[in-house]
Amino acid sequence: MAVTLFQRRNLVGDSALISSDQDDLRDIPLGRNPLSMNMTNTNDAVLLYERRDWRGGVMYRRGMQTINDLGAASIASARVTPFHINLNVTVVTQSDGSVPGTAANFNAVSTTVNNVVGLANTFYANQHALLIANVAHITQRVHDNKFNLSMAEAASFPAAWKNAREIDCILVNSFDAGLLGLGKLPWWGKVVVVAMRNTGASGTQRTTEQIAKTLAHEIGHFLGSPHADGATNIMRQGSFDIATRTASVAQIEEWQRALSRNLTRRRNRREA
Repeated sequence: MAVTLFQRRNLVGDSALISSDQDDLRDIPLGRNPLSMNMTNTNDAVLLYERRDWRGGVMYRRGMQTINDLGAASIASARVTPFHINLNVTVVTQSDGSVPGTAANFNAVSTTVNNVVGLANTFYANQHALLIANVAHITQRVHDNKFNLSMAEAASFPAAWKNAREIDCILVNSFDAGLLGLGKLPWWGKVVVVAMRNTGASGTQRTTEQIAKTLAHEIGHFLGSPHADGATNIMRQGSFDIATRTASVAQIEEWQRALSRNLTRRRNRREA
């Protein structure tokens, strides 16, 4: 990690190497409101916040670069390690015992969920997004009408399926409308929905890599990102393998800005 903040523009004045999280820049010799920055490692990534405790407006930068003028906004805290977001996963099953996709039972689906989240985390790490997703809960919910979702059924979900301190993720068998996932921005219904199958109740089983792409895509919507046209972008529509996806600096900054406004998060958000 080689992120250096400077007191004045053009890398002039007192400086401080940021190698760990700084919840209040007044605690280091540089003081608050640095005006320029140097990053000398291609794997560097940093979040700069207008307020202490990693809140307020967010500036995200990654890679090797020099920024001679950080702009007029004050900078009060900095972050170089990932924030954790917790997922409250609901697996919708039918009263006849059917589970989403071709899995044999709920335990097999749970294994797939953990593998999917692991692939999403590999994507976040490869993109230096400073995010880690944790599976906080996996709960089986029996609901025949929401196993294969129509658009009408996708409009709302029972309150008992949601947790205000987590991102609620609903795993279904399929969408009747031919969708692969749903999570309109911003904070649509406070849930993201992911299908295990392609179009229709008997559609083909999707690969773990494809499901992981959909999960990261829908979390992107949840955190405010619209669809994107870039050939490899995570917010491009389609059933892609997550290993081929990328995220832009602007998108990651958008996700982190949304998280910084979430007042249900605790100080470091690891326990939220």
